[in-house]
Amino acid sequence: RIRPHLYITVETEIWPNHLQAAKAVGARVLMINGRISGRTVNTYRALRRFFQRVLSYYDLFSMIRTEDGERIKAFGADRKKVLINGNLKFDRLSSDIQEESREEIANSLQLSGVEKIWVAGSTKKGEEELLLHAFQKVKSEFPHLYLMLAPREIHRGDELAELIKTFGYTPLLRTGISTETKLTPDTIVILDTIGELFQVYSLATLTFCGGSLVPLGGQNPLEPAFWGKPVLYGPSMDDFLDAKGLLEEVGAGIPVNNAEELGTRVITLLQDEATLSQRGQAGREMLQKQQGASARTLMLVNKLLPD
Repeated sequence: RIRPHLYITVETEIWPNHLQAAKAVGARVLMINGRISGRTVNTYRALRRFFQRVLSYYDLFSMIRTEDGERIKAFGADRKKVLINGNLKFDRLSSDIQEESREEIANSLQLSGVEKIWVAGSTKKGEEELLLHAFQKVKSEFPHLYLMLAPREIHRGDELAELIKTFGYTPLLRTGISTETKLTPDTIVILDTIGELFQVYSLATLTFCGGSLVPLGGQNPLEPAFWGKPVLYGPSMDDFLDAKGLLEEVGAGIPVNNAEELGTRVITLLQDEATLSQRGQAGREMLQKQQGASARTLMLVNKLLPD
């Protein structure tokens, strides 16, 4: 039978039966990279009495932001056990940056690496149609702009291909690209592969963060920002408020309210590429300064493990 010394939960993965079992065998319990999104506040508040008992199993809470810390205290966590240590994802993404991979991914996509490309990452159903309307608006001013769509669910590739055709563009699945492929600005590449999006962001002139023009809480805007790329997103970013706030402080995160505004903002940004580049670089430099959560978290792990 397993008798762990330490049981760690990540972000919002709270399983009461696991916590109870861990404490029953004498394990310490630690939450790392803890966050409480705005979308779940009401749920936690309604079940405060239940969560107060569940949270009592924890020995320490390592939360991302001050706001996350205050929320978990309000839901019943012992104030003396709550620490603010930043976001582990800042460190992970930084370690994934390999400048030489930019040329490799460009070659594999049959691109020269100098094209103006708008990469829309982790898009959700109902959102791509809005993006294509915005793209049409931008193309009237910048006909040589490329668009790459990376749906969150890659099995939707064929569905998106049919949608793209209705807008008059040529869809192309990433898995269908070969050395014989000739891309044009009217070809929209659908990234139907796993694990490539982060590297594809390196080719972007600017990016869009999916799950945000539809009410789904957004996706991680840090990945393009680590490549020095400006990030646009819609009003629904509740699951990534910490990252959103940091990027907006330096102008690297650009919020829009709807597809019409998205198209207008992209046009404005592309009209001043020097400022666009400065926005992206400011985001990258800011994120580099945010690193260190991994080291702080490791110190907590060592503190809770037996000698």
